[in-house]
Amino acid sequence: GGSLLFSPASTEVAASLTNGIATFDNLTLAIESGAALHELKFKFGSVESTSNPFFVHQAPVSCLLTSFPSDNATAGSALRQQPVVEIVDSLGTRAYAASGTPLLVTAFVSGASGLLGGVTSVVTSAGQARFTDLSLQKVGIWEISFNF
Repeated sequence: GGSLLFSPASTEVAASLTNGIATFDNLTLAIESGAALHELKFKFGSVESTSNPFFVHQAPVSCLLTSFPSDNATAGSALRQQPVVEIVDSLGTRAYAASGTPLLVTAFVSGASGLLGGVTSVVTSAGQARFTDLSLQKVGIWEISFNF
């Protein structure tokens, strides 16, 4: 059978060949998105072919909270456990630089202006927004949300 070669890793994937058509089942490219052009090289015996160059674009991104604030906080004091928000794509892969640009992640409490203290907007680094001094200014049960 034929094989699919991933350069530079030279990973080979077998294909079934029927009536001169090679079929690859469950083929996935595990490469990072970015500005680099990629190409696929196909080889069957002594016959080789290279695809047209193509870009890999990142899947749509969303927020994922990976470090949760403590459920016990003191009004006016920094949360004991500060939130860490990861930006991930729809496949669950951390988006190190979505669209090639760091993102600004903002923490807020819906419908409660001025309730959240400290630095409420953080620029991502390596796909994460690490808050360091968020605080809640009033006693109560509050839900902190994040957007970018």
